Amino acid sequence: MKHFIGGRALTTAIGSFVLAASLLTGCAADPDSTSPSTVPSDPASSTPAAAPEPLDAVTTLVARPLAIELKDANGSVVQSLDYLSDTAAAVAILTTVFGAPPTVEADAGSSNEPPSTIHRWASFELREPKYDGPIPEAEQGPWYPDFRVAFTAAASGDVRLETSSGHVAEEPWADFAASADANTNGLCNERYGEVVVLPRTYSDGTVEDSRSSVEFRASDDGTIIARVEAPRVMHRDGCA
Repeated sequence: MKHFIGGRALTTAIGSFVLAASLLTGCAADPDSTSPSTVPSDPASSTPAAAPEPLDAVTTLVARPLAIELKDANGSVVQSLDYLSDTAAAVAILTTVFGAPPTVEADAGSSNEPPSTIHRWASFELREPKYDGPIPEAEQGPWYPDFRVAFTAAASGDVRLETSSGHVAEEPWADFAASADANTNGLCNERYGEVVVLPRTYSDGTVEDSRSSVEFRASDDGTIIARVEAPRVMHRDGCA
C-alpha cells in the first residue's frame, strides 16, 4: 500500500528543514561579523597636554625686606624666594623667569661690603656675599643674607621690577623722598621703604631690634632713584 504525505504535512516538514538550516548557518557565521565596530584610539589624543610651567606666568619681581616675590599678571604670588634660601636654587628659578642665564662677575667688596659674586640679568642683580666663615646659627638673619637683590631700572626685559610701595628705579628721587613711605635715616643719603623689625642676636649674646628694609639710593646728581636693594639693615644711629 502506498502512503502519500498530505499537503499540510509536507509544508510543515519543509518549514522545519529551512529553520534548521538557517540555525546551522548562523552558528557557522563569523562571530566578529555581528560585533560592534571598534575605532582604534589615537595614543596622541589620549595623552593629556602638559601643564604650563608656573614660572612662565611670572611678570613682576617685588623686592621686600625678607624675600623677593614672583608675581603673575593678576598680582598673585607664584613663588617667594627668601634671602636666606639656597642661592643656586634662586639663580635657577630666575633663569627660568628671565628666559636666559645671567652674566656672572666677581666683586672685590669694600670696607662695608664683603666680596661677592654678582649674577646679572640686565637691570636685575643677585649678589651672593662671600663671608669670612659660616655664620653661627644664633646670629643668622636677613642682616647676613645668602643673597641680596638690586634693581637698576623699572624692568629687566619684559619682567617688571617693583617694590611693595610701587616705587621703582629711575623714577624722580624728589617724588620718592617726599612720599609718606620713604622712612628717612637722618645721617645717611639712603632712604628706606618697607621695613620689618626683627630681634637680632649679636656675637656677645646681646639681643636688639634690627630693621630689615628695602633701600633706595639716589643717582649721583640726586635726580632719580638709581638703585633699589634688599635686604638692607636700616641704621637709625649711623651709617653702615
